[in-house]
Amino acid sequence: MNHACNWPLRGLKATYWEGGMRATGFIWSPLLKKRGRVSNQMVHVTDWLPTIMHLAGANSTYNKSELYGMNMWQTLSEDLPSPRDEIIHNYDKTTGAIRQGPYKVIVIGKEASFTKSYDKWYKPESIDVSKLNLTVKCGVRDPSLPPCTNDTSPCLFHVVDDPCEFNNIAQQHPQLVQKMVKRLLDVASRSQAPRNCPTDRWGSPVYHGHAWVPWIKIPPGVKDFRACPPHMADLVDDLHM
Repeated sequence: MNHACNWPLRGLKATYWEGGMRATGFIWSPLLKKRGRVSNQMVHVTDWLPTIMHLAGANSTYNKSELYGMNMWQTLSEDLPSPRDEIIHNYDKTTGAIRQGPYKVIVIGKEASFTKSYDKWYKPESIDVSKLNLTVKCGVRDPSLPPCTNDTSPCLFHVVDDPCEFNNIAQQHPQLVQKMVKRLLDVASRSQAPRNCPTDRWGSPVYHGHAWVPWIKIPPGVKDFRACPPHMADLVDDLHM
């Protein structure tokens, strides 16, 4: 399909399927108490900040209640259970996902989205997947269960036993689905709007020797340039490098 696939998981990068949510990584440190192992505990990207702050001895310099992340050092170092039992993957207008324990709910709205458009299982190009030593075992597909589409949404998956999201078990657990969707919508109602700037054609590598580089000059005297300039794509040339 393309290079954003995460075979054998479902979906692609930028989707709410496990292929867009689950990632691998490795840690090396002499501080690790249990080494040479594979960890499958639930960890979110926001957990890195409080974990690193803990290692730096800066626990008292920030308000933990204001962070979504959690200190995962004992989980990573000693293989203890993760203190996290929930991950709010995202919620964008009408589409979102939440995981609680082994269960994951996906809400697919009627608006166009990557999650809606790329909901298949995409094999990597030019690779014989039968020769890959996959550590993710997809489990068995139950053809009697309904597919997960915007018509059957919200959908429920047991992503520990069914990491490839074959089997939508929402009909078997309606109360659990209702509880998880309510939690997702509650968080979404308190979320802040993203600060993404409109696309600026001058950021294209075509204009910078085919490399991704900074291209906006911060005007003299401006100390905070986090807000998007108006009509980013139509900025005058003297604002660009």
